[in-house]
Amino acid sequence: MFPTTQRSAIQGVREGDPAAWERLVAAYWKPAYKHLRLKWKQPPDRAQDTVQSFFSRAFEKEFFAGYDPTRARFRTFLKLCLDRHQSNERQRTLRLDFAEAEAELTHSVATDPDDVFDREWKRQLFTSAIEKLKGTLEPTLFRIFEQYDLGDPPRPRYDDLAREHGLPVTTITNHLAKARRELRAHVQSALAELEDGL
Repeated sequence: MFPTTQRSAIQGVREGDPAAWERLVAAYWKPAYKHLRLKWKQPPDRAQDTVQSFFSRAFEKEFFAGYDPTRARFRTFLKLCLDRHQSNERQRTLRLDFAEAEAELTHSVATDPDDVFDREWKRQLFTSAIEKLKGTLEPTLFRIFEQYDLGDPPRPRYDDLAREHGLPVTTITNHLAKARRELRAHVQSALAELEDGL
């Protein structure tokens, strides 16, 4: 069970803090894109344009200034704003193009758009955390973590990694434990800065 939304993160966005906006867009861009693809059946290029215009307009018009954490989670509020934005765009343009829909969308018609949104948000969160980990770990240590935890199955054995990198097996064990601890720390930090209720 994750904690509830951190008001400080939303406050930073309300105050126009560029770093807060960058974190918000980085965390929600892909989930918003997937939401538009599935719920609104938008083709890829149009979904990208809509997400871009949504965040630009949200910043310009201060969409999130009216967010009340006592009434809903931030992700719920953001989806409501996104759906309202798309509905307005749809009414203005009066056109939808289904011809460019990807095979992924065709196979995902029965998928709940809210579930996809949440799943993509989590995936993006961990992707960003792994990128941060890569920048903070010593290259050999990150390579060992990458081989064992991020590589395709089957996983290499500890003794195989030890031979490859010229290290004792106990060092491999310690390296992997350290990498996982730091990854968890990056994830927890991101959750504390953004929204922890997913």
